Amino acid sequence: MAELKTAIDTFSKVDIAKLSTDKRNQLNKKLMVAEQALTSETGLPKRGWFKHQIYAPGFYTGYGVKTLTSVRDAVEQKDWKEAQEQIEVLSETLKKFKTRIEEMNNML
Repeated sequence: MAELKTAIDTFSKVDIAKLSTDKRNQLNKKLMVAEQALTSETGLPKRGWFKHQIYAPGFYTGYGVKTLTSVRDAVEQKDWKEAQEQIEVLSETLKKFKTRIEEMNNML
């Protein structure tokens, strides 16, 4: 998602120290909402209690953290149907996150 990278690059250029206290507080609230956009109510396959879609312990690795966990687990198990389903879930998650980052960019 090139658009997500562009949004993040734009946001990373902001000098937070130069913002007013009020603006920083508003930004902090939006950052919390952005982080929540990376979660899913249904959680990860086979372990719905893990809500974060970007990082979580792998299903087959114990407590070893993996990124893009649901997709990686499915690919590693050669479960192509689940991999495709999770790619779509992850895609929607990243679109929501991009929208939140763009909202922050627009307020700055």
